[in-house]
Amino acid sequence: MNEPKDILALVGITPRDSLNVVAKNDGTEKYSSVSDQVGEVWATLDNNTVDILKVTYNFNYFN
Repeated sequence: MNEPKDILALVGITPRDSLNVVAKNDGTEKYSSVSDQVGEVWATLDNNTVDILKVTYNFNYFN
C-alpha cells in the first residue's frame, strides 16, 4: 500500500482531494475527512497488507 487511495479502493471509497493524513508509518495509516460519506479510515498493516480496517461513516454518533 503506497497511497491512501490503495487502501480506500479496497472498500470502494473514493477520497476527496482534501483528504487529511493523520498518521502514516510502517504499521498504521489513519485518514480523516476522507469523503462526503466517510469521516475517518484507520488501517493496520502487516507486511504491506491490510490487517485491520476501521471505517467511521458518521462522527455525529460520537457527539
